[in-house]
Amino acid sequence: LVLKAASPVFDGSKLIGVIYGAILLNRNFEMVDRIQDLVFRGEKYEGLDIGNATIFLKGTRISTNVRRADGSRALGTLVSDEVYRRVVEQGEPWIDEAFVVERWYFSAYNPIFDIGGNVIGILYVGILRDKYDEIKEETGITFAVTILFSASIAVLLSIHFGRKVHRPYRALLDSTRVLAEGRFAKI
Repeated sequence: LVLKAASPVFDGSKLIGVIYGAILLNRNFEMVDRIQDLVFRGEKYEGLDIGNATIFLKGTRISTNVRRADGSRALGTLVSDEVYRRVVEQGEPWIDEAFVVERWYFSAYNPIFDIGGNVIGILYVGILRDKYDEIKEETGITFAVTILFSASIAVLLSIHFGRKVHRPYRALLDSTRVLAEGRFAKI
């Protein structure tokens, strides 16, 4: 896959040539590493890059910072069939969770078009889901502890205030019973 540009060269109003420039993207990690640095700013989670980027030629990784378990770049690996159909065949973005090589990511895949409007590849950017799963779990635990603590306080307060309210009613009830039985001396 080649990213190229052309610019006309004029001598006055006469076209005298064209300057072409091109960058081969296959195995060129500078672009994907720069995307990763710009988007994720070098952030890591448990020693892993928080996010990554990939350029696909059709459905095959040709430039990536997605790593395999051995630390090598996952070149030559394929995009899933679902993503391929949506992005390459239909020319539409795909945004969802995706299992990328060895981990789950929140992922965005966008088509790369040639000058004629044909899909020739995919640009992928993903953010590691593990960090958000941990945050979600911690939030759930914090919420549960807060609810249990609040409920315990509410129960203790209701018992305390219930007793305070119950004592005068109990005294009134006892006095009424004594009066009903005719034992005026006890009052």
